[in-house]
Amino acid sequence: MFFIKYYWILYIYCTSAGIFSLYLFIHKQCENADEWTYYYDLYSTIDKEYDFIVVGGGSAGSIVAGRLAENKNYNVLLIEAGGEPSKLFDIPLIAPLLQQSYIDWKYETVPQESACYGLNNKVFLWPAGKILGGY
Repeated sequence: MFFIKYYWILYIYCTSAGIFSLYLFIHKQCENADEWTYYYDLYSTIDKEYDFIVVGGGSAGSIVAGRLAENKNYNVLLIEAGGEPSKLFDIPLIAPLLQQSYIDWKYETVPQESACYGLNNKVFLWPAGKILGGY
């Protein structure tokens, strides 16, 4: 009876451990893959002059830069603080583990008077990606 009553705890624990093990395995594989990716020679590809400079390669900035670059007469530079998205971002269950990591801006809301009672200082985390294409 005890086992059946608390079976859901065992199920959640095993599922969480499995997902975390999968995360660690994929993360290690992605680290190894990054060593063999091609090298960007940034200094040879950066021009001295641009017609448009788009700051922020999130979902909106990437589209704006792409639309401007469709005109071959324009020279467009897109600046992004983060890097390219990792292969981990394609796994939906990994998303909560990426909050407060190196790819997150780590924004927080202002303290709430009538909400967030169970959170530290009544402050809620506001995830926003620091990667090309947004979060």
